[in-house]
This record gives sequence, structure tokens and C-alpha cells, in this order.
Amino acid sequence: MTRELTGVIVLTAGYTTVGAAVLYGIGLLRTVRQSLRLIGLAIIVGWVLTGIGLSLALAIGLSVSVVTTGALWAVIAVLAFLGGPVLPPFPLRAARSEQTLVGRSIALVGAGLLAVDLTALAWRSANPSGQLHADVWNFWLPKAKTIYFFDGLDTGVGGFTSQTSPDYPPLVPALEALTFTFAGGADVLALPLAHWAVAVAFFGALAGLLRERVRPAILWPALAMLAFMPMLARLIGSSLADEPLALLYALAGVCSALWLLDRDWRMAALGSVFLVAATLTKNEGLMLSLALALVVALVARRRPVVPLLIAGGPLLAFLAWKGWLSQHGVPPNYAYSFDDLLRPGYLAGRVDRFEYGAIELLKQLFSPSKWLLTAPLALVLAGALARVRPGLSALVLATPALAFLGYAAVYWISSVELHFYVDNNVERVVAPIVLFLGALFPLLFAEAFERSQEAP
Repeated sequence: MTRELTGVIVLTAGYTTVGAAVLYGIGLLRTVRQSLRLIGLAIIVGWVLTGIGLSLALAIGLSVSVVTTGALWAVIAVLAFLGGPVLPPFPLRAARSEQTLVGRSIALVGAGLLAVDLTALAWRSANPSGQLHADVWNFWLPKAKTIYFFDGLDTGVGGFTSQTSPDYPPLVPALEALTFTFAGGADVLALPLAHWAVAVAFFGALAGLLRERVRPAILWPALAMLAFMPMLARLIGSSLADEPLALLYALAGVCSALWLLDRDWRMAALGSVFLVAATLTKNEGLMLSLALALVVALVARRRPVVPLLIAGGPLLAFLAWKGWLSQHGVPPNYAYSFDDLLRPGYLAGRVDRFEYGAIELLKQLFSPSKWLLTAPLALVLAGALARVRPGLSALVLATPALAFLGYAAVYWISSVELHFYVDNNVERVVAPIVLFLGALFPLLFAEAFERSQEAP
């Protein structure tokens, strides 16, 4: 495990360096204090850009190697540092603080609970049981191993396109192959450690993004609530693509919300980058990305450029991957085709599938045994803020609704036997929706609390 641990540490250090360079380049990092505050965001940005870059590198015939990755990091860092002196600093405000003993005590308890949970996850990651979901053994890990052993997206027998669901985009297996490369071998026991590092960075990124608007007594207990969601704990380190997809969608939601509140283009740019990565993570990533972009466009109204930016990146990533699939004759996904949504007769005979899928999705979305009360609490707060924060409220209410309808539509049009299809993935596919709501919950709570304090 020593070699694997060293490899994960070096890889995470690379993510951190590249991410910090990018945050400097767009004006978010200018001081040591800002660097410490946004180190989680730096790791996530570095991880995301590495995944996007490697996906594009694979599509043009390169391999996932130390040389390729080092060159990618160097290009990103140089471009970022060129932009640093040109772009103005991001107008960071002072982080919210607690003035009372009670507030500080609540914040300390929340931070302590979060630390305890992440420590428990670290222990589990360092001592993995090897019990992984069937989809991981069937195609996620085999795809990563083909990239690692075949030096890229091999289209021959036994290569990437020979695996189940060859049309799925390559970001997840590319990052897993990169972990193998730094760990010195295709040992799956190294993967949970890398996933744990990203999960810790995710919570650090949320804290860094929200600390200006959310007081510690709200922020840290809310983040602890996220960490203690049973289903999230099951996803972290699972090697299922639902895990990074949920993290990326949650961060994109937070960045979009901050843009709606502050109207600084850099938050929208970060959100677009997260959605590009989400699109390259799973096929439904594009559907989720367009749902978020559409809501932002409707809310922004007179500012169409930013919503176009948010939607444009994922669309370009989707078209690039579809171009590679077409070039290599890879057939489309057998499970469903969105073209069927344009066939009224086909849909009319399958309404029972939509009804059943929607009911099962709702059961999972509001399951306290899997997601606690995260979704209903966030939705109630968003409804309560509709009059005073209409844009934020619309984002939180409409985006999950569109995503929910998208998933229900997939069950509606799919050719796969319904009960098998739902049973195999329904508890996982709601993860991006729930984590989107959970990540925005502290911001919603803070806005509601501030309004209650201002009321006479």
C-alpha cells in the first residue's frame, strides 16, 4: 500500500498545483490566506481539468501516461499564469464569522462531525473490502484497465470499445487509469484512496465557495449533514461514475447560484467547466447540464451570454465525443434513444413505464434512510425564499424538476425491461439531484436566516 499511497499523494499534489494556477489565473487566488481557504477548490479544479484534458488526449490517440499528464499540466499552468496579470482580482469579501459563544460552539461541533466522518471514510479507503457494484466489475474497471494496458482508447478486440456500453465517455476510466499510472500498477485497491482525496477536496471546495455568504454555525453543520448521508458514503470510493457526476453537478449548482447572486463571470466559468466534466462522465451528464443551463438562462433573462457559456462547454464536449464514436463506428447506447420522444404513438403505449419510473425516483429522492431529509429541506427553503430571492429559488426548484423529468423520460422510452432497469440504477441516478440540493442547502438556510433576522 506504500507505493499506492505515495502515488495518490503525488497525483493529488499535481491536481492542487494545476488548480491553484488556474484559480490564480482567473483572479481567485492572490494571497496565502486565499490559497489556504480555496485549497479544496484548487484540488477539484485540477482534478476536473486533468480529466477533461485526458479525455481529449485519448480522443486524438494519446495515452494516459506521466509524460502526457505532465505536458497537460504544464500547458494549463502556463496559460493560467499568462492570464493572472491581465484579469482583475475576484472581489472576495471577508469570510463570515461567529460573534457569539453559541455560534462558535455550533460551528465547532459541525466541523468536528465532518472531520470524524471523513476520517472514517479514510480508514475505509485505506482498508477496502473489494466488494464493488456489478457495473464496476463489468465495465468501469475493465475500461480503465484497457486504457492503462493498451495505452489509450483501443478499438480492437479486448480494447475500450469491446467493453459494455462503449459509447459512455472516457473521463472516469481515464482518471482511474491515471491513478494506476501513479500508483505503479493496475491495483484497484489504490482507487478508494484517490476517491477519498477528491471527496475531502469537494467538501473543502464547498466551504471555500460558501464562506463569504454562509456563517460557520450554518455552514459546517450543513456540510456534516451532507457527509453523513448514507448513500453518499456508499458512493465515495465505489468507482461508479455516479460518484463524480454527483460531486460535479453539486459544484456546478453552487457556482451558478453564486453567479446569480454576484454576477461575476468567473463563477459561471467554473460552473461551465464542472458541467463539461459531468458531460464526459456519463451519458446523462449532458441532460443534467442542459437542465441547469436552461434554468439559469430563464432566470438571467437579459444576460444571455453567461447561460450560453454554461451550456456551450458541455455541448462542445458532447459533440467531440460523438465525433470520435462516429469515426470509429461505435453504435449508440442500446438502452434508449431520445429520438423516441418524438414518436407520440410509441410514448402513448408506454405511459405506465413513465408513471412507475417517476414514482420510484420520488421514493429514492425523498428516502431518509439513504439521503436523510436533504431534498425536502432544501426544497422547502427554496419555496420560502421565492419572493425575496426569486432567482435562487427558481434555480433550486426548477433544476431538479427538469433533471427528474429527464430521468423519468429515460425509463419511459427505454427498451430495457423496466423493473430490472429501475432496480439496477434508480438509487444511484438521483445522487446528482440530491447532492445539488444538499450543496445549496447551506446557502438557502443562510439567506432564510438573514431574512428572519431583518424582519421586524
